[in-house]
Amino acid sequence: MLYIFGSEEGDSSWVSSVPFMLPPLPNLSDLYICNVDLAQQHPDLPKLFSKLFLGS
Repeated sequence: MLYIFGSEEGDSSWVSSVPFMLPPLPNLSDLYICNVDLAQQHPDLPKLFSKLFLGS
């Protein structure tokens, strides 16, 4: 399980860089993203995070 908490008042554009900062997590079962404005994120955010689950 991985939780990512953004700031209600701050910039959460850093969230799209998380998949590049972490190693592959093939046993990751759940991903929770809280207090993040998804409109500020890279359009490929789901694809970027899927790499964590796939371990590639």
